[in-house]
Amino acid sequence: MQKNIGTHSYDIIAHDRYSALAAIIAKYRNKDKITITQVLHAPFSEQFLITSNNKTIYAMAKFLDIAISKQIDKVIGVDQLQIDLEKKIECDNTDKKYIVVPNAIDVKKLDLVNTSAFVRTKYAVIVRHLHEKNGVEYGVRGAINYISKSSNPIFDKLLVIGSGPLKEKLQKEFHEDIQANLIEFKGSLPNMEALSFIKNAEISIVPSIPVGNYIEATSLTMLESMYLKTPLIASNIGGLADTINHLKNGFLVEPREHEQITEVIFEIEKGTYDIEKIKETAYVNVLENYSSEKWMNKILKFSESE
Repeated sequence: MQKNIGTHSYDIIAHDRYSALAAIIAKYRNKDKITITQVLHAPFSEQFLITSNNKTIYAMAKFLDIAISKQIDKVIGVDQLQIDLEKKIECDNTDKKYIVVPNAIDVKKLDLVNTSAFVRTKYAVIVRHLHEKNGVEYGVRGAINYISKSSNPIFDKLLVIGSGPLKEKLQKEFHEDIQANLIEFKGSLPNMEALSFIKNAEISIVPSIPVGNYIEATSLTMLESMYLKTPLIASNIGGLADTINHLKNGFLVEPREHEQITEVIFEIEKGTYDIEKIKETAYVNVLENYSSEKWMNKILKFSESE
């Protein structure tokens, strides 16, 4: 980086604290020739409490948070919470600029999802990393309860796609349902294959729960489900709630309330809602607001601002 900067000025967009640290080192060597923009997806230091509960590492990460915050010039938060958390960090840079730019998806890639050779079966899908904050167990319970209670279910199996530290725990917890072929943990899949499963599902479930200041931002699986016109049930939290208009482009349920997931699915089964209209509204919403092209335009405009 040092050799490439020379006498020019650069805007560096850092997508994590580590790349921001590298940009700060380069900035010190080149004085005012670099403007640093930090993209915030989640609280950096708190991840160490959630994943390892190591307070020593957390304290070191918190120190790094404060040190970096003092040096960056602009902040892009994927939701308002990230901006609010950053502003709470004590720093001397009062001229720092902030903007919220939600996550986005490559809609052109989603247009290529091939379903022509896909074996059509009736299933619901959860595509999530198997971490505590994603609340997968609540989505599983809601779907399994529905299958068990319905006499004419709109799907008869739940597919869970994704891996993570809770995989073994979830497989043990739902062992009987796995044996009964009500649920299948498929692990991590290639992206296009996972997208095919979403597109062909009867329902996509995106559960989430708050863990400290870790609160769901703009979930990519949420956006992908909406664009692929798969009815979506998600937790009423963070970026999920910011994007989904209940009964307009999807369905919101309270975090941890798996009974609400079951109830929504029963209402869908009964034909209570105009599902085709909801799916179309969701598709248009993503196309108009959450495409990667629109995301890039917002980033560039903010980067060019004084």
